[in-house]
Amino acid sequence: MKNENKFEEVISRAKIALKVNGDKELAALLEMSATAFSNRKKKGSIPYEKLTELLASRNVDFRWVFTGSVDSSTLRDATMAATDVALRYSTVGRGLMQEMQEAAFVEKLTADQLLDRFRDRLPETFSVDTEVAQENAEHYRMSDYQLVPRTSARPSAGHGMIVESDQIVDYLAFKREWLSRVLGITHGDIALVQVRGSSMATTVYDGDLVLVDMRQNRLDASAIYVLKIGEALLLKRVLINLDGSVTIKSDNEEYGKNTYSAEQLRELNLQILGRVVWPRLR
Repeated sequence: MKNENKFEEVISRAKIALKVNGDKELAALLEMSATAFSNRKKKGSIPYEKLTELLASRNVDFRWVFTGSVDSSTLRDATMAATDVALRYSTVGRGLMQEMQEAAFVEKLTADQLLDRFRDRLPETFSVDTEVAQENAEHYRMSDYQLVPRTSARPSAGHGMIVESDQIVDYLAFKREWLSRVLGITHGDIALVQVRGSSMATTVYDGDLVLVDMRQNRLDASAIYVLKIGEALLLKRVLINLDGSVTIKSDNEEYGKNTYSAEQLRELNLQILGRVVWPRLR
């Protein structure tokens, strides 16, 4: 298990550094077959020689890919990139992004000055404490953060959408300590997906990012889940009733709800892809 975790960490950083989306694309760059790469992945065996040659040819930072360590200047760049991505894709961040842009324009503030001005309002889950990191750069490690994939599949908070792709678009960094302390998550089977539609307003809105725990793929409790019914991907509230039936509903009162017996659920070919764990939704 330790080797498998190490493999995932190194390969995830390599994908980011090389700007590739999936295992197949990375395997092609490494001049490996998809099967050979998959076998390596199962064994947790990192193809160091091929990966080193590839990184060298692309002038990529070896230390970060293999160990997760960065110097302070690289950290500042990464912080800005992560913050920019986080703000563009979080509900809270859209208004804040506009404020930052206006401040930068009117007061001619630099990126570092913007970070100083707005640090307290940046989302904890996405931000990096640059002041501490710059003072103690040698102690800062990207391994303190878990890179969570954002997928191109967008579950509908409406009447459903056709699943065209679950390809990874990019990664966002979450503090491991925060994931464990606040969400109780210590594994890597989580993903970010973007909501489409308005049926779950006023809980989540069109364009919001939600974090999905893919290990919670059974209806053990009433909660908000990402569901697949046929080829439609949905984000809905699921209620487990005392008689064993299940109600799938929207939080927006303009949309309806449906209640299914266990037999009807089987006929629907309902799949539970994961439970929404962040934001903390009631």
